[in-house]
Amino acid sequence: RRVLRMLCPTDKMDVFFLVFCFLLVAQSPSVRLYVAPEERYVMHRDPRISRLSKTTRSMKLRVKHEAATAAVIPTEGPPGIGKLKTCFTDSSSAARVDVSVETHDFVNETHRSMEVQWVGDSGKNILALATSTQAVLTFVGIRKLVSPSRLWRSSDGRTFRDISSSINKDTILDSGGMLKSPVDPAYVILIVYNRSRIYVSSDSGHRFLKVDPLFTVHSIKFHSKDKNYLLALSLKGTLHYSQNFGISWRMLMTGGTVEKYEWADPARLPYSAYATVVKSGESGQSLADFHRFSNLNNPANIDTKVAFAGIHQFVSEGKFIILSSAENRKRFPEIRGLNVSEDGGETWNRVQLPEASLNDFYHILDASEGLILLHVSIGSQAGHGTIYSSDGSGVHFVSVLTNHVFSSGVTDFYKVKSVRGTYITTVVVPDKNKVLQSMISFDRGGRWQALNPPASECAGAKECQLHLHHYFSKQRGVNVTHGVISHANAPGLIMAHGNVGLGLKYDSIGVYVSQDGGYNWKRVFDGAYHYAIADSGGLLLAVPALGGGWAQSKIYYSFDWGSCWHWTTFISERFHFTGLLIEPTLASTDAAVWGYTTDDSMWHVNTLDFKSILRRPCTSSDYDEFVPHLAGNTRGCLFGYKETIFRRSRDKLCYGGKEYQPHATNTTCRCTQFDFECDYGYHNNYLGHCVKEPNFLVPKSMYCPPGQKTYHRTLGYRFVPGDMCKGGVVDQFISQQTEACSGTSAPKSKVKQHFPTNHDSNQVERKKKGGVNVAAAVLIPLALIVLVVVAIVYYKKCYRRESSKFDYKYSMLAQEHEYSRKDLLTGDDDDDDDD
Repeated sequence: RRVLRMLCPTDKMDVFFLVFCFLLVAQSPSVRLYVAPEERYVMHRDPRISRLSKTTRSMKLRVKHEAATAAVIPTEGPPGIGKLKTCFTDSSSAARVDVSVETHDFVNETHRSMEVQWVGDSGKNILALATSTQAVLTFVGIRKLVSPSRLWRSSDGRTFRDISSSINKDTILDSGGMLKSPVDPAYVILIVYNRSRIYVSSDSGHRFLKVDPLFTVHSIKFHSKDKNYLLALSLKGTLHYSQNFGISWRMLMTGGTVEKYEWADPARLPYSAYATVVKSGESGQSLADFHRFSNLNNPANIDTKVAFAGIHQFVSEGKFIILSSAENRKRFPEIRGLNVSEDGGETWNRVQLPEASLNDFYHILDASEGLILLHVSIGSQAGHGTIYSSDGSGVHFVSVLTNHVFSSGVTDFYKVKSVRGTYITTVVVPDKNKVLQSMISFDRGGRWQALNPPASECAGAKECQLHLHHYFSKQRGVNVTHGVISHANAPGLIMAHGNVGLGLKYDSIGVYVSQDGGYNWKRVFDGAYHYAIADSGGLLLAVPALGGGWAQSKIYYSFDWGSCWHWTTFISERFHFTGLLIEPTLASTDAAVWGYTTDDSMWHVNTLDFKSILRRPCTSSDYDEFVPHLAGNTRGCLFGYKETIFRRSRDKLCYGGKEYQPHATNTTCRCTQFDFECDYGYHNNYLGHCVKEPNFLVPKSMYCPPGQKTYHRTLGYRFVPGDMCKGGVVDQFISQQTEACSGTSAPKSKVKQHFPTNHDSNQVERKKKGGVNVAAAVLIPLALIVLVVVAIVYYKKCYRRESSKFDYKYSMLAQEHEYSRKDLLTGDDDDDDDD
């Protein structure tokens, strides 16, 4: 994209340049790893011809550990990581320990991509799908050339067997073609490319059954509670469902094209689904109808209902359905508003936010914890906007964070999985030369603060904070291989690339670890690394990353939550790294390093078994209490209760395996100021107090549902949604005074209406009946005005692409007054990519 902008800064690019650059990207070698939402791993490599080699190699490596009482021995690490301390936390351990490393070579495997899935519940069954896709320019356009896929299976996590015959040499989709059930990971589906065929397995891929539905599958979605129920979208836009894991199918929707579909929340509507449908003959329209399908477990009594007409898009998460709808489908389709439902689409409430046009941008950041966090970019806010947080109903929103970065569909917003209520994101600071800074919230987005840096890195610094690199940095070309990672089965643990200083830097990057959910951090490596969490946090792994995808043959590991690190060698050849893969539930002590070597370019997987070092299963005496948020102002009380989780002690060598589950015990807390947030119509001032928005009156009808006679006056605060606290300072934040709902009219809101409403449209319609003479006198000047307006809008839209760009800067040094280099990494934003 940057090359195209240099060739044509006005964005009016010739078709030749578009085709040429597309083919250049399609044919360029790529080496990367990303984790898909279904916890599958996809790796890519350079296309090279492989040669025959031994199928399996294994070796034993001898690793020496120093006792904790011995002197600290500095160990020379790979380039860019400096000195590492060699230490050991268990003085009773033997001095010499064997680490088993087993290497498998994929003989004659020339495919460019390899997708890996752990299947079943043993942690040893793995399916590896090899695919190749190439874009070729022909006389009739660009064609996608594919080759038959190869399927490999492992039953021990180390050696693989070619089982391609079970899929009849069919070509499987290279993206989303191998799926496993979230209910039972032994249930696997393979989707054949551009053909009415799928393969299903209920025994972890040991056997596959060929199924030929009467439609070509585009995508499949699993029910979150019943492994036998599936939804499938065809290439023609028809929606189908199955009650027996894809063996037979029924059509669910006819007479329209389905654009998006989801299963409903099974806790509220067990066998229901949602879909946006564009009616037949309206495929060019931008609006769709929101359909709800109920009783899918009873095919003879399926209930189909249009729950909302005229929507742009919808999101279903947790208890909420949030959709973007047209204010008036026929007269003002370009004006949008948000509506929310808590009962599966039976009733809807209008979200209390300014209405938006098609040039504005909404994005649901999270709705999984009983409230909605919403990013809004209005008009000229190209590439950044405001985060709003809702109440428990999802209707009334308040601003919680401004200048939040969201550019070209990419945001750094990250929900930490290892501790509740914690989010990390990035903001741009206009007053500080537009630098990018990381922010963290420990209370579901209610309050935001800077990340605490390691004290040792900020000696004498005027302004020093910790900043973490995530998706936005990777988009801007910063040399980081991973973003922030965490896991629900590793309580309190977070790993990330980052740097300290005024803002995010292009250089001086290192790897940081937090053991307490983001309150305190420690820098463990300098430079870029591939890292992973295993054995429920009891094992941390890191492989140094070199330029161009190359990696050192060493792997670093820690048994004490990142306090001390050791290393071993897993291969003796120069290695091209494509992935460090861990069993998704973190229940295994095995680590698989994937890639290929320079001499033969053959796929290799090197499996390291650390169980010989950890030696024994953990017992109850090997676990310590961990209280999330104990390091914060609330002393562990969050949303009215304190939870205690048991996790493995840092000074014990043992493995948790599948027997470990991070169960929590909860204790109710007394109410404090942290159990309240600003009420609708109020915002936090610079002192942290909730003050009323200027020129804003909250309508009394908001507090008076039909049938209610009195309501409590607001003091500007409300309970955080889902808060369970008792007693304490409730009277200071929640008024006990009541006022009558009936007999008085609700005060009018002074919120400015940016666009006409339906009521205004009806008034205009009635005024049109004034007669032919009035219409003739008005229509001609009105037509001229419309032409002028259209010309102005067209000019502004073209001009806006050049005038509304927003620069982001990665600082090169920690202090503002130390800036000496001019080559700061900057990037402009295409605001029209935010759709």
